[in-house]
Amino acid sequence: SIKTRSTGRKRSIVDNEPYFKDGLVGRIASSSIFEYVSLAVVAVNSIWIAVDVDGNKEPSLVQADLQYIVMDNFFCCFYFVELIVRFMALRNKMNAFLDAWFVFDFILLLLMIAETWIMTLIVLATGTLSESPLGPLTLLRMLRLVRLTRLLRLLRAVPELMTLLRAFASATRS
Repeated sequence: SIKTRSTGRKRSIVDNEPYFKDGLVGRIASSSIFEYVSLAVVAVNSIWIAVDVDGNKEPSLVQADLQYIVMDNFFCCFYFVELIVRFMALRNKMNAFLDAWFVFDFILLLLMIAETWIMTLIVLATGTLSESPLGPLTLLRMLRLVRLTRLLRLLRAVPELMTLLRAFASATRS
């Protein structure tokens, strides 16, 4: 959240005010279509993480089947482009790092880039894979589950989902 100078009221940079209104990047970042596509990708990515954890038993992306390689790279590229668009559309670029959601997405993107691109390049360059159950590649695979925290964005955007989840939790206790 960012405090506005005139009112002192806190607001998030997610609303359209801090974005440029003109220009292609500003129009994209402030469009509802961009927001809905991003939320849809978050939902699909969450489902894909479950498929990946269940079906992909390889310790690194280099050894994984083609569908896992393609999907991981797609999600990494999408989130990279999304964050760049949001950053470039800001009037004041320093505000990005004052917004908790932007910082949260930035950290998740860094973890995703480390796992998807950097570790893959290291494995290809060195030709070594970690066979240890607690090796660095296995730890990165476990960190994949951290990406599920992106669901918080979806829950924040669609509060009815949170109500539904609370109802399910209540029903399971009965």
